[in-house]
Amino acid sequence: MGALKKALPWVVALAALALALSRAAQDGLWYDEAYTARLARLPLGRALTGAMQDVHPPTWTVIAWLFARLPLSIELALRLPAALSYAGLAGLLTRRAPLAGLAILFHLPLLDLAAQGRAYSTLALALVAMVHLVPQGRPLLTGLLAGFAASLHGTGPLLVAVLLFPSLPWHSIRPRELGMMAAAALLPQLWWMPAFIEQAMRYAGEPWYVNSTAWDWLVISDGQVGLAALAVAVMVGLPGAARPLLPALALALTLALAEVLGAGMEIRKLGALFPGLILLGLAQGNRPLWATGALALGLMFSNRTVDDRPDLREAAMRVRALPAMPVLAWYAGEMRAYHPATLWSGPTPMDTARRLTELFAAQEIQCAAIVNLWDTAPEEALPPGLEVRAWAEVTGLDVRLIGTEACSVDSLPAGWHVGSACKDPQLREWVCEGREAQ
Repeated sequence: MGALKKALPWVVALAALALALSRAAQDGLWYDEAYTARLARLPLGRALTGAMQDVHPPTWTVIAWLFARLPLSIELALRLPAALSYAGLAGLLTRRAPLAGLAILFHLPLLDLAAQGRAYSTLALALVAMVHLVPQGRPLLTGLLAGFAASLHGTGPLLVAVLLFPSLPWHSIRPRELGMMAAAALLPQLWWMPAFIEQAMRYAGEPWYVNSTAWDWLVISDGQVGLAALAVAVMVGLPGAARPLLPALALALTLALAEVLGAGMEIRKLGALFPGLILLGLAQGNRPLWATGALALGLMFSNRTVDDRPDLREAAMRVRALPAMPVLAWYAGEMRAYHPATLWSGPTPMDTARRLTELFAAQEIQCAAIVNLWDTAPEEALPPGLEVRAWAEVTGLDVRLIGTEACSVDSLPAGWHVGSACKDPQLREWVCEGREAQ
């Protein structure tokens, strides 16, 4: 029995790793991953310089740089640390309560993030491990973990502070221990903090950081069924789990307050940090078996749809199947991971129209391809003489063939459709929002 108990965390961790890696192999890189991959292929000094120009701290770039040196495909190398972190989280929770580790295997949004070359599952592991260590009286290790978590993501410093405050035993912790923890957390971060603050102030006004919807918040429980199960699990776990659940509650209140104040926190991603904290809290309650079992059952039958990510590899395959022609993309640097000859389209519809005008005027071409986010280059912004000749089905992306009347669409490759997606009655509402069919 003792051998089985020791082996179980490893078994659950290996199952989590297998699940994450199987999903990681399904899709090509999307924009954020491709940006990290571009940095990871540079010499370390240049990679760090590029990382310091982003809103996120540099640690995840360093991790990606190290894994990119492995003899693996760039997709697998970039996603492996996230998958390993997910496995570590599942193993850690299994040590606390076997059903807690099992439950995390059924949380689809967290599994989806664990299959991406992004820091979220590593951040989830670091935060849970930090909260787990606090009551063990190990201030130096707790501080180092706190600093590591803070350096993984733009919200990391806030998340660490919010979770530590209700976790620390303020009635018994000594000033020396508190100082040691703070020094271990802060001193290694000082070199990147000034650049991070500067970038954070610049990114704060960016339009894609918008307030979250009610559906976004359901990522915490993996959907409505999971939410009902979470409520049951908390009621079963109380009152013994009241204090251990305080970190998760404090985090929820902080993010909700930030949303009310107009700071979009991307809950559809950050919400995946909650399950590990909640399960850790339930595992420390009086009835961990019943509480974690209820949540595991709810997550098993939960139904939140995991968002489809833009697949740059799929887009490159579609445009490569066409005859040779210019290919424009808003994020040209990211698209070049799969199509090295991609040109910059410009960030606005007018920029794209100007680029197309320049291309068709300077070269004797009849066709060009565009790979953009949906509705970033609407048809009414096209220059005179050009029209949408065809469009391609690509996950999460607007892939179109733009050209003159001489741009032939007689024998299009598989996956391409003649005309505009705005003319398709089933696609018009979400592809061409607010526009009638042309």
